[in-house]
Amino acid sequence: MAGFHTKTFLKHDDYMTPKYAWENIIDYIPKDKVIWEAFFGDGQSGEDLKSLGFEVIHEPEDFLRIIKEI
Repeated sequence: MAGFHTKTFLKHDDYMTPKYAWENIIDYIPKDKVIWEAFFGDGQSGEDLKSLGFEVIHEPEDFLRIIKEI
C-alpha cells in the first residue's frame, strides 16, 4: 500500500488511514453526511475526520464481531 507509513501492519496486519489520505479526498466526501468509520484501529482515523470537520461515528468496538452477532 504505497504511501501508508504506519508500522502497525508488521505486527497486526493493520493499515491505518493517515490524515493526509483524508485530506487528499476531502473534496469528494459529503459534508452533510455522517461518516461511519467502522474499523477503530488505533482510533486516529476517526479523530482525523473529526478534525477535518466531519461528523463521525467511530467507537472502539470490533465491527466484525458486532456484525456476526446480528
